[in-house]
Amino acid sequence: MVGDGSGAEVLGRPAGGAESGRLAELFGLLSDSARAGILYALLEAGDLSVEDLYTWTGVSPARVSDALRVLRTARVVASRRSEDTVVYSISGDRVRRLLEVASHSAAERRIRLRGVDASRSA
Repeated sequence: MVGDGSGAEVLGRPAGGAESGRLAELFGLLSDSARAGILYALLEAGDLSVEDLYTWTGVSPARVSDALRVLRTARVVASRRSEDTVVYSISGDRVRRLLEVASHSAAERRIRLRGVDASRSA
């Protein structure tokens, strides 16, 4: 059920509540450039160690560690031990799909903005 067209209901459920809060929290994780960079690196490269994440993102070790703590607490990334190294990965297919959509959307936006810049300079 779509409701009265106001957007207040989607699929028969009222918008808002706990679901909106969880969604806002998830997108809030992407609002920090270090966390977004880590998630993008994991999306593109797969499982990475902390040292790989420093290299990939160019973010200081302290910021990477802090960002990983936040992402682990939110259960967006998972960690596992591989011999003497801790390796991080995106936690689950749902998170991976959401990040893929967000990454694709950001890329489309950059392309559109480049087109706007080109038309302004012409």
